[in-house]
Amino acid sequence: MTSEIQAASNKRNAQKSTGPKTAAGKEASKQNSLKHGLASAIIQGSTEDIEINILARAIVGENPTSLETLIYAREAAEAQFIIERAKSTRASFLKSYDIKWDSVVQTQDPPSGSMYWPKSIDEVIKDIVVLDRYERRARSRRKKALRKLKETM
Repeated sequence: MTSEIQAASNKRNAQKSTGPKTAAGKEASKQNSLKHGLASAIIQGSTEDIEINILARAIVGENPTSLETLIYAREAAEAQFIIERAKSTRASFLKSYDIKWDSVVQTQDPPSGSMYWPKSIDEVIKDIVVLDRYERRARSRRKKALRKLKETM
């Protein structure tokens, strides 16, 4: 059971830990969990959304047979977009390091707002595995969408 002294101390400490107060601090804290942006949503009307729609139309042609066909083509195009983004992120990530068997040396500064840039080989491998997982999931989603698309045509 917590004593009154400990409870009062906990209350005082909690008052100090309420998060950032300034606009700059709040803006910076928004980026705390951002590592690579691969899980970010595709905003309707954005350049990514337009590229995905163009790819979806290329998959089914200008006159899709049904709305369902267009939806599956869009899912496949979205997955392909994520695959390409994962490949690009991995390439830029690896390009910024001089990787040797015994050490990892960062050869250039990371771009702003980019993935956490670790120092040890274990951390580099861990981040590559994460990127690979995103790519594998997207490949699986693309395969499923294309299979359903084929069934509707």
